Amino acid sequence: MVADLYRYRARRYGLVLAIALIGGVFGAHRFYLGKVATGLAMMVSGGGGLVWWIVDLVRLRSMVQLYNDEEARREASGLPPQGMGFLPPREQ
Repeated sequence: MVADLYRYRARRYGLVLAIALIGGVFGAHRFYLGKVATGLAMMVSGGGGLVWWIVDLVRLRSMVQLYNDEEARREASGLPPQGMGFLPPREQ
């Protein structure tokens, strides 16, 4: 049960793209990728007048890859997933 808390859950490009198309102007895809501060900034600015949202659509694949790479690094070092950062490191 505890091991499930520390299990890495990859984000899929297709799902993130769907989220970005539906609620991306309000930063929904950034919230899903753990970028809360910039998600809030996007929400307040309406996607930066749509410019920020369009740039994010172009960069989306690399954003997902960066998130997944960071999660894999955390898992390899025994740290919990980014969203569960309050948990202590796992004993190895």
